[in-house]
Amino acid sequence: MIRVFFIKNRILWSDYVLKNIALVLFSLRPLIDLAWADTYFWGLNLAGITAIVLILIMLIDVVSSKNHQISLYLFFFLIYMVMITALYSKNYSDFDTVLRFSSTMVFFVTVAPKINNKELDRTILFFCIATIVPIILSFAQLVGIIPYTYWDYIEGIVIERASGGYRQPSVLTRFCIFGLIYALYFLESRKNTILKKLLIFLYIAINLVSIIISYHRTSYLMVFVIFILWNVLKYRNRISQYFSRVLFLFIFGVLIFLLSYEFGIVKVDLNIFRKLISLDNVFIYENGHFNLILRGRGNILNLLFETLYNSPIRIILFGNGININQITNTSMQIADMDFIRVIWNFGVIGLLLWVGHLFYLSNILIYCKSYVDSLYFRVGCILLLTYILWGFTVEVIGTPNIGYHSFLVIGYLYFQAKKKKKIMNISGEEN
Repeated sequence: MIRVFFIKNRILWSDYVLKNIALVLFSLRPLIDLAWADTYFWGLNLAGITAIVLILIMLIDVVSSKNHQISLYLFFFLIYMVMITALYSKNYSDFDTVLRFSSTMVFFVTVAPKINNKELDRTILFFCIATIVPIILSFAQLVGIIPYTYWDYIEGIVIERASGGYRQPSVLTRFCIFGLIYALYFLESRKNTILKKLLIFLYIAINLVSIIISYHRTSYLMVFVIFILWNVLKYRNRISQYFSRVLFLFIFGVLIFLLSYEFGIVKVDLNIFRKLISLDNVFIYENGHFNLILRGRGNILNLLFETLYNSPIRIILFGNGININQITNTSMQIADMDFIRVIWNFGVIGLLLWVGHLFYLSNILIYCKSYVDSLYFRVGCILLLTYILWGFTVEVIGTPNIGYHSFLVIGYLYFQAKKKKKIMNISGEEN
């Protein structure tokens, strides 16, 4: 009896420790990624070491526990990635994408079944607090206190883009986007004092300014979509009231921006904005037909289709596994789009598995709608949307901190819905 008690409590203690280590790493990710330039053993930086720790947590949990709910499409895609990469790999670095993607699964497999509402709230609150550091660093770059780490070139003009100390502005804006979603949640999730509401609004304001000075177009689109979708889900029964509020807030926001710009509070080159949002970045019309540009991704798409056309059926179905195509000797070093990366590395079969897991996550949200808190359901819907949208400008499978949020929150909703459904079924049987 003593032995059973010891084993049972050891498992519970192990679950508690593993879960909380993962949650701490989740919260600290904005700070962890600031060490991107420092490498340690095997050429790994701190983010890579974090990925290994999370994978070990998941493996220990899977071995020590009996009951697990794993997204089958997610699991099969991971196994498929390992198999294809192993067939084509020449060195350990080829497994980098597999390592990164594997680390995200811990939040669905290990953390989501064991977390409660208070723990989740605390985790995302600490995450928001951690994002303040890179946001402040982005302002420091703007005023010249610390150097920029990323430059862009448009029509020969050098554009210094705030990155918050990260290698690229997109890293900064990813954290800002998630922080913005959680800030909207905190505004409605509890009875806030006037001071707390002011702090949340201040956080939203500095968050948005940081996104603006990053000159990251996808993030501009995402901010717009997030605000629209958040309010559509909130006011779906009062849609006319919603649109009037959106129109008012939009006009108010434009006025504040223009006044800030005129008085030199916000120093942004509007000419750069014009060039960034120009349709010439999307397509150009020449020689009587349209050419898809997508700021360089059009050429990558052409390379993808030309290479697949000249490749045997096995490459089309199973992909290249690594960057260099074995048949045409062409490479896909930078894709910045999940569709391109997945079909290049893992073929049509890999793409079907990837799309399948997106449908699986969507079905989870549909299943959860009747059983979970509508506010967190709203957060889950927006996180899934951002997860998909990011796939058009960055490689989500190689960017684990995007998957952290979707898998944790959607996984939490799924397991909460299962528990509630089980309770409802038991109550129904008793009655």
